[in-house]
Amino acid sequence: MRKNFLIKTLSFTLFASLLMTSTIMPVNASVLQGDISENIFIVNEDTTSSQITEEMTDSESQVEEDVNNSEENTEKEEFATIGENTESPNTNETAIKEETTEIPDEDTSSAESGISPLWLNTDHRDAQCNYVISQLGLNSNQASWLKEGATAPDSYYGGVEGFHARKKPNYLVCLKAIFMYSQLVGNNDSGQSKKQIILNSMPNIDARDKDYISKVIEKMNTFIDGKGSTTVNQRKYIAYGFGLHLVGDMFAHRVMVKVANLNNWGTKDTASNKYLQDRDFIQSQIPAVKAAIQANQVDTASLKEYMPANGHTWTLNTGGTTDQASRVYPDNPTFMPKRFNAAKQASVSFVQKAKNGSAFSGVDLFLDDYNLSLFKYSEHISKI
Repeated sequence: MRKNFLIKTLSFTLFASLLMTSTIMPVNASVLQGDISENIFIVNEDTTSSQITEEMTDSESQVEEDVNNSEENTEKEEFATIGENTESPNTNETAIKEETTEIPDEDTSSAESGISPLWLNTDHRDAQCNYVISQLGLNSNQASWLKEGATAPDSYYGGVEGFHARKKPNYLVCLKAIFMYSQLVGNNDSGQSKKQIILNSMPNIDARDKDYISKVIEKMNTFIDGKGSTTVNQRKYIAYGFGLHLVGDMFAHRVMVKVANLNNWGTKDTASNKYLQDRDFIQSQIPAVKAAIQANQVDTASLKEYMPANGHTWTLNTGGTTDQASRVYPDNPTFMPKRFNAAKQASVSFVQKAKNGSAFSGVDLFLDDYNLSLFKYSEHISKI
């Protein structure tokens, strides 16, 4: 009797214990709203307390790790958005967002599409502008407007050939058009449009170059007018920036490859000097490119014609690799590096002369100083 009583008592106690362990506790509504399903545990009778503790600890550790990773990634993203040359506007001017992606305004299917004045990265584009800023003592607003104009052709008008010193346009008449535009902005046009005054100043240009100039002026009008209320000074510095972009492209693309480069062909690249190398060209085209250079027929951008198509992997002397042929030589500031020095000084001359109301013929491109020549330079300059 006593034995049966003890068995029943033990059975009842065990049943009560199991019932208590199986009771489901209410879930806080805030947890449900967060939909954090990985933190909700379904406990059955076979789960031990040590297993529950271990799973909860692992889950809490994972959540903490996820939060830390999220915070770390956020910090990296925020740091990545801070440019070296970011300036706080002094007035109500909007900070300029540096654009590096080319968004063509129209067809860019020419042989030179993809070449840009970035000279491998934005530091060199900035260096060109920053040199002007330091040499002329520009304030922060003027500097921002200048860089905005220098960035715009690649950001919005990749298909406007007159901005990019491509082979077909007369790059010098396009540069003169931008130069004169910057001087006419905000001034009385004497009853004529800026475009007509500019075209009248170059009576020897052909219909094709008139069209290039018209498109350049049209797009500059569109860009500046699209900004709404602007000061004359702001419009002028944006126009100067468009000019600096073209100056940069002229020295990146249209400088003739010197015959002296054949003497250094195959010399080992260094971080500061890029030399012509067999590995960068289509092997069957090497005799042809050497002969063309010897005949003074190749400008820097035309080297692409003897290289594999974009998609091939090249090793850059500046570090890393690229699948863009233009970055190996034309946009590489360490190939014929005097090009970039000349571009910076020519940029100062462009802005300085335009500000002073000088004639375009007074702009110095410093070609003789650096023993450089430009594609069809004599022919082009005769038209201005």
